[in-house]
Amino acid sequence: MKNGILFLWGVLSAATAFAGEIEPGFVSIFNEKDLSGWDGDPKFWSVKDGAICGQTTPENPTSANTFLIWKGGEVKDFVVRLDYKITGNNPEKWGNSGVQYRSQRVSQEGWAMKGYQADIDTSRFYTGILYEENGRGILSLRGESTVIKKDSSEKTVLPNEEASLEGVSDRLKESIHEADWNSYSIRVETLADSSTRITHTINGQLLTYVVDASGAGARSGLLGLQLHAGQSMKVEFKNIRVKKLKD
Repeated sequence: MKNGILFLWGVLSAATAFAGEIEPGFVSIFNEKDLSGWDGDPKFWSVKDGAICGQTTPENPTSANTFLIWKGGEVKDFVVRLDYKITGNNPEKWGNSGVQYRSQRVSQEGWAMKGYQADIDTSRFYTGILYEENGRGILSLRGESTVIKKDSSEKTVLPNEEASLEGVSDRLKESIHEADWNSYSIRVETLADSSTRITHTINGQLLTYVVDASGAGARSGLLGLQLHAGQSMKVEFKNIRVKKLKD
């Protein structure tokens, strides 16, 4: 595990910051030209207008969730930031996606993943929540502060002028742009007691705060981008950069 993480940051140190000026300590992991350094089904993933594009159509559907996986190695304690836009090309305007992290391939064949996910959807109902793909499901909703223990979870509402989770979630939803670009920031770090602290922030608003002390979550793993099975949709990603927090 340690060797994989050292390999990752060796790759990052040698990378070029393709997207122009980025924040100190961050390195770009997408060159805005092609899918070099990424692995996914070419039937669904491409680069268009400087952005990674995952798309399904009636003529080209996916029967299962499929992922574009970063080939730079495993991540452990880090911040990943990117911009995304999601479009539902169907009558219901439905679309679902997400950013995988500390994740694993389900098998050596294909592009299925399991692990932590920062959720994204067109309706902004799930956007910002913490989900575990092919695992425990929803771990923390938008507007929640959650401590996950081995046999239980303690949930409170993030500080906000609204008193209820529904009120906080609805207020936070207003900060998410519909059918337009949004900036996502995901911070993951190991605490002194070996639990994992996770925050999801969109457009500068903290959407969920989690401490996973259950021991069930992976301590390190891969980064990936999801294209969800279902109706025709398109999701785009750009300005993808990562910062190492500690060894």
